[in-house]
Amino acid sequence: MPKVYQNVTKNVMIIGNEWISYDRFQDIKQIAKGGYEVVLKKFNNIVDINEEFLNEIAILLRTNVGSISITLYGITKDPETHEYMMVLYYYKGRSLRNHLNNNFDNFDNISWDDKSVYLNNLAIKFAKIHRLDIVHRDFHLRNILKFSLQNNSSMYLSDFGLSELITENIKNSQKSTISGVLPYIVSEVLSEE
Repeated sequence: MPKVYQNVTKNVMIIGNEWISYDRFQDIKQIAKGGYEVVLKKFNNIVDINEEFLNEIAILLRTNVGSISITLYGITKDPETHEYMMVLYYYKGRSLRNHLNNNFDNFDNISWDDKSVYLNNLAIKFAKIHRLDIVHRDFHLRNILKFSLQNNSSMYLSDFGLSELITENIKNSQKSTISGVLPYIVSEVLSEE
């Protein structure tokens, strides 16, 4: 096992995660072109482990408990580019945004029962991450993944790259950096109110 993996995992609880040799993967393609059981999340140009990579792994390991977030299987490294990647479970239902676009012509076509189930599921997930002292900071429909194509399938939070521990957020409360996807940032934040 490479030393970098030992460094990444030494301060977090391990739940069946491992260093996965890159040569164990076959027929690697972009997610839009294939339906495979695992996803490789590539960090472009990260050949040395940095704080962003470590932070996302630490948060994924914390949130793997209780079916909050996507499942992290382990870490790998491309032998040609030397870029590190996370090995994640592939959710067949894809993002909630994708599911809604493909299955409903209009938001009004979704039953109130389904809307209620989605909102309740998300409220529970966010209550759980907040109990773990985590702030997501990039919440939108593309970062909610569905387990399957069925309307009532479980949902999981993804993309914790901008996430922080609440204690870190409090220490840096003067931080003026706005992060997230522009259409989902509330106007008060943009107007500095």
